[in-house]
Amino acid sequence: TINSLLEFLEIKASEELKLEIEEQKKRQKIFKSDHKYSLDEFGLDEPTIRSDFKFIYDNYNV
Repeated sequence: TINSLLEFLEIKASEELKLEIEEQKKRQKIFKSDHKYSLDEFGLDEPTIRSDFKFIYDNYNV
């Protein structure tokens, strides 16, 4: 988390910075990109992706 990073870097966050971080977090949660991509555009297909990234699907229960 950002708090862990600040602590690791020994940076004491001002209240203003903490508020800005919280506001940015809220904005990011609701952001939706207008970009639309298809697997075909990149020469990909779902079976290949599932096979290539099987370790992620298996280890992270997705």
